[in-house]
Amino acid sequence: MNSLSLPFEFLVAIRYIRSKRKGPVSLITLITIGGVAVGVAALTVVTSVWNGFEAEFLEKLLGINAHAAVVKNHDAFRAHADVEAKLRREPGISYVQPFVSSEVMVQSQRGVSGVAIKGIDPDLARAPRWQSTSRRWPSTA
Repeated sequence: MNSLSLPFEFLVAIRYIRSKRKGPVSLITLITIGGVAVGVAALTVVTSVWNGFEAEFLEKLLGINAHAAVVKNHDAFRAHADVEAKLRREPGISYVQPFVSSEVMVQSQRGVSGVAIKGIDPDLARAPRWQSTSRRWPSTA
């Protein structure tokens, strides 16, 4: 074996893998290499699964909450149709939908609690997905 033709990393690996006693490789070396291989495989699988869950989570989260919301503080947003029309004309906006939001008190047999309620027009919510990307929104007037 010509040691000059082998890469330096390979020579170092062979030096530490070879057994100093009888046999080419010791049992402890094989167990160590197997443990490292299993650890790397487990880390790869967990990372892949985590990335899949993260993508699914973000899709669900962004599907529920809007990327941006235009609101008016301390008063009813009565001119929402004008703002909605202006937003629909913007080139980077793919979907616009009005909503109402309020904080209310809810009472049940278990007690009283504060709840944030967000409501949308059910007819707009049932619109097919293709309508949102091709800018064919149902009329909100």
